[in-house]
Amino acid sequence: LTISKQIPLIGLFTSTNHDNNSSSSSSLVINYAVNHLNTIDNLTSELLIQHSEQDIPCDMAIGTKMVFDMIHRKPRPLAIFSGSCQTVASAIAETAGIYDMTIIIYSETSSLFTAREKYPSLIRTVPGDSQHNIARKLLLKTYNWRRFGILYQYERQYTMPVTRFNDLLHEDSIEWENALSKGISFNDLDETHGNRTRNSLKDAF
Repeated sequence: LTISKQIPLIGLFTSTNHDNNSSSSSSLVINYAVNHLNTIDNLTSELLIQHSEQDIPCDMAIGTKMVFDMIHRKPRPLAIFSGSCQTVASAIAETAGIYDMTIIIYSETSSLFTAREKYPSLIRTVPGDSQHNIARKLLLKTYNWRRFGILYQYERQYTMPVTRFNDLLHEDSIEWENALSKGISFNDLDETHGNRTRNSLKDAF
């Protein structure tokens, strides 16, 4: 007789959709995944995921309160599985570290989450933005490109990888020329600002 071992987890997901009349897409996906796991005959562990039927708003206070409420339920969760916005992800990742709980996040690539002293129990299933810098550098070297430009979304989480990329290039004796480094805000998405961005590229190259 095989006895199933239960693994209690917390599932926390955020959404910008404020219509809470129906189950969220995250809830449907989680339920589908758990039901699929239960059909595997030789799997002796059963996942128990506490989660809301609707994705919660991107609100740090709401996300943190929900985690605290779930932590004190029985059986006590072993880990947090989350696909949340950066504000909520940061708060619950710090909370998980305090409670010595593993938190698994698949939605955040920000370099801010590389601070192990702040997020000691965080595991990301996607590479951080700065981790692509070595590949970018190898691409420039492979094609012997010395002059390049960088366009990025003008937010802190995207500015930091660009700064680290420039620092990485300066470690070499090669003379690199950054012809253009431009952060683009959401305002740049209209036609006027788009034309300015294209003109900046033409002037640089």
